[in-house]
Amino acid sequence: MTTSEASRAAARLAEFEAALRSHRWFFDRCDSRRVYDEGLEERARLEAMRRALIADGLKAEADALWEKHCPTGACA
Repeated sequence: MTTSEASRAAARLAEFEAALRSHRWFFDRCDSRRVYDEGLEERARLEAMRRALIADGLKAEADALWEKHCPTGACA
């Protein structure tokens, strides 16, 4: 991996971690339909980001970040 590629990978991982940190993990337990719908869309975006990172050879890093930020009982 070149320095440029490593820099892009680090930026993508930082973006993924920021998104994980701000995600409302227990959106599915909320009474508000709006919060639920937004949470569902956000979870789909997070999963798409994770799949893209994995496809680019960053599986260990993506999985570690997911495990770090996903509370027990929130991720199926």
